[in-house]
Amino acid sequence: MDEYSLSAMLESLGELKSSFSAAHTSLEELDFDSIASDLPSNFDAALINLRATLQREIGKRSASQHYSTLRMNSSETQSIIVNANSSRLPLLTLPKFSGAYTEWTNFYSMFTSIIDKDSDLTNIDKLQHLRSCLSGAALDTVRSLEINDANYNTALDLLQKRFDNKHLIFQAHVREIFGLERADSNVTKQRELTDEVTAHIRALQSLASNGKIADGIIVQLVIQKLDKKTQAKWEESSSISELPSWD
Repeated sequence: MDEYSLSAMLESLGELKSSFSAAHTSLEELDFDSIASDLPSNFDAALINLRATLQREIGKRSASQHYSTLRMNSSETQSIIVNANSSRLPLLTLPKFSGAYTEWTNFYSMFTSIIDKDSDLTNIDKLQHLRSCLSGAALDTVRSLEINDANYNTALDLLQKRFDNKHLIFQAHVREIFGLERADSNVTKQRELTDEVTAHIRALQSLASNGKIADGIIVQLVIQKLDKKTQAKWEESSSISELPSWD
């Protein structure tokens, strides 16, 4: 494989990670035994090893830093370019959203800021842009809607009801932190670990205060010590808009 093929493969790993996260999140909602599964951490470890192998090989084949911008950490997602019909609007780069709860807040914030609030775009334009950003479980949520003016707001409402779940978003970020690979004495690995943890902490802080975050982490740990039936009952009674406190 030449450098271009290796770079294309490296670039595709972000989408692979997003697709896996979305699939496993859906599985957890249907099967509570999956919540304690080692599969996500094993998958992440394999993905990190593959990413490192590709980066080393690209580095060997090119003396320049041309491909350094393609380096991505395991929490990043692929981007797509959205072409707006408006002559005023430049090319826009938006993250894809596949249905992973850790991606929802960032995706929704960017989409509403760039596309939803643009008065020069019609609702049909906005719906087409929205569909072009989605994949996996997220796209399935709105796939049946026809492209028309009224269905843009319907599509946003469906996505919010499906993914704007504060409780599940919190749990997803905590699981990501606990599933991070141990860093050895390599400075680069330690920096990558710090960056990933910091990104998750910032996401958690956008959901709640530090006190509530601490409570939520304790609750999350203790819930894993309960039997599956009790876990299911607790999940059914939990609010989707508020984090549970220890009290």
